[in-house]
Amino acid sequence: MKLLNKLTGQVFYTDGTISDYKFKRACRALERLYYEIKGLRLYFLTLTLSDKDLEVCNKNLNKFMDLLRKRFRRSKLPFWYVWVVEKQWKRYLKYGKLARHWHMVLLAPAGSLPEVEFRQYQVPHYKLIRDGSVIKISDLIKGWGHGQVFCKSAWSNNLYNYLGKYLEKQSQKGAGSGFPFVLASRRFGSSNFGYYAYPNWAYNYCVWASNTYKHFVCKKTGSKLTIIGLDVSDGLVEKIELRSPYKKFTVYDEFSHIEGGDITR
Repeated sequence: MKLLNKLTGQVFYTDGTISDYKFKRACRALERLYYEIKGLRLYFLTLTLSDKDLEVCNKNLNKFMDLLRKRFRRSKLPFWYVWVVEKQWKRYLKYGKLARHWHMVLLAPAGSLPEVEFRQYQVPHYKLIRDGSVIKISDLIKGWGHGQVFCKSAWSNNLYNYLGKYLEKQSQKGAGSGFPFVLASRRFGSSNFGYYAYPNWAYNYCVWASNTYKHFVCKKTGSKLTIIGLDVSDGLVEKIELRSPYKKFTVYDEFSHIEGGDITR
């Protein structure tokens, strides 16, 4: 996609589809929350399937995520997540079993989730280092109930690279791979991040609003952002409408047609 910044005149390109763009925004939102709110920790969580549960799909994952969401809500603690689903190609090649597993990044208070060590050459492979204060390892195992569970503090805060490699592996081995296995369900999912998932121009305006008004409401529709500033009693202070400085090019031959995109208040 070719974009123009109407304010600076800068032209740049973005890669991928709309779905990939939404995934990137979700990862960016999680990183923003991690750096903005003190006392939170990123966790990597992996869910696998046993041979008898190979038909388990994203609907079963939603039940598992409901358990986590309700537990943190009951404890009045913050909790956000992004997950991706991956096909287990090696398992298919070795055992002929068609399966998927899920990789996710969770953002929650430090110590609220268990810390597990994976030991590849020892039995058992998983060793509990420290249990969680909100969710214990037994809660994860029982709550999932379809295979193994692995939870550990994140060793990287570049979430797009960590989770994106699993989406990339899917696309590389999908079309023309010869595997009789297609994921008809969503490739990824996430919490509702609100304005934290907005593109930079809109997010920066929302951060400005949070520092300017006692309360505010924001809504982004396409390239339009509406901010309603409120006072202590939620009375209207002002309403601001802004438009993205970025617009798509529609290319005709070697020339480009540029749409409008002025910012108005």
